[in-house]
Amino acid sequence: MVIAFLFAVIPASIDWYKNPGAIFRTEAGTDWAIVAETWFSWFWPAALLSVPMAVLVHAWRSHRRTTDSA
Repeated sequence: MVIAFLFAVIPASIDWYKNPGAIFRTEAGTDWAIVAETWFSWFWPAALLSVPMAVLVHAWRSHRRTTDSA
């Protein structure tokens, strides 16, 4: 989940900084709802990929440790 979090923070931060179409920031301030939507749009696909991969790597490493010590 940390990888997915960081993967989502980077593009959301870049979009907020570049502010395409002035949808993230105006003179009134930052539209945090748009920032959150952008973050979620990057987070969920990354989480759906990274969590199963992390589970598989953990299972593989655990299995490897038990077979190496036997």
